[in-house]
Amino acid sequence: QERKKIHERLKQSHEKVTPVMINREFDQITKSIEINRNIQAIKNNGVNVKYIACDVRDFDILNAEIKTAEKEFGQVTAVVHAAGIDKSHFIDQKSTDEFQNVMSVKAEGAVNLLHILKDNPLKLAIAFSSIAGRFGNAAQLDYSAANNFLNYWIKSLHRQYNGINAKSLIW
Repeated sequence: QERKKIHERLKQSHEKVTPVMINREFDQITKSIEINRNIQAIKNNGVNVKYIACDVRDFDILNAEIKTAEKEFGQVTAVVHAAGIDKSHFIDQKSTDEFQNVMSVKAEGAVNLLHILKDNPLKLAIAFSSIAGRFGNAAQLDYSAANNFLNYWIKSLHRQYNGINAKSLIW
């Protein structure tokens, strides 16, 4: 039923609507629903949560969003880095810009978070990583490298923040 609605909506702006386009839209909707459910579940346990959807590579925007959250809730003591994009292509079909784009969302995002929150007493840090970061994937070399970076970033937080619960969720 929902896919039919998506198909009708896409037909208004596209000459040809493919199953891939419908599935991409449907996946975005289901991910948004899941994010909202998880945030609500955390809030129901008495925790203040702010979901920030922005380009984490843009230091100024990310910094402004975090400062807004701090005005609303106080100092940030927990962070979840879940940004990422996947452009699966074999390396001989991948442009340098595409590689950089995939890598930078996770890596630059993590570095920006670290710089912005350097004076905060972080108690919890979670990074959404991928099994590709551990074992690699021929069509996802950039994604694998980015996730491997996140895994090491999480390890580095243990040295920087005494007693932090820092985890890389490999899914």
